[in-house]
Amino acid sequence: MILEDDQQIDISINEKIILDFLYRWIRPIRVGDLKDYLNVKHSTLNSQLQNLEEKQLIRWKRYGSVELTEKGKKYSSHLTRHHRILELFLVETLSISISEAHEISTEITPVASCKFIQHIVQRFGEQEKCPCGNEIPKIEGKCSIGGV
Repeated sequence: MILEDDQQIDISINEKIILDFLYRWIRPIRVGDLKDYLNVKHSTLNSQLQNLEEKQLIRWKRYGSVELTEKGKKYSSHLTRHHRILELFLVETLSISISEAHEISTEITPVASCKFIQHIVQRFGEQEKCPCGNEIPKIEGKCSIGGV
């Protein structure tokens, strides 16, 4: 969840996975294609998209396309930051290969809290790139994502 104007935004793990996918996809995607990429039932995806729209994180049309709002892009940037810092932690601390660190980070990012990520940043300092060479997004304002 992001703290914005003292309001919490509760996001389920599956909703975080959708936001992360949309952030990496960059452009609008049709609902049917998103369903196929995420391998979920249409009714389940529609329900999750409706929740994300109510939280003003996406724009979508039931049989049209889905895209992130500015608020959704900000939230997803936080998720990407978490993912890449987790990769750094796994490679540097546990000597895990970059490809395996990426896979593990993908699985644990949805539950990693900002507090946990901040501990990693304190240990390694503010890094510009993850072990894969991708930029680690900087955060603006407060972040409180995840549950660990």
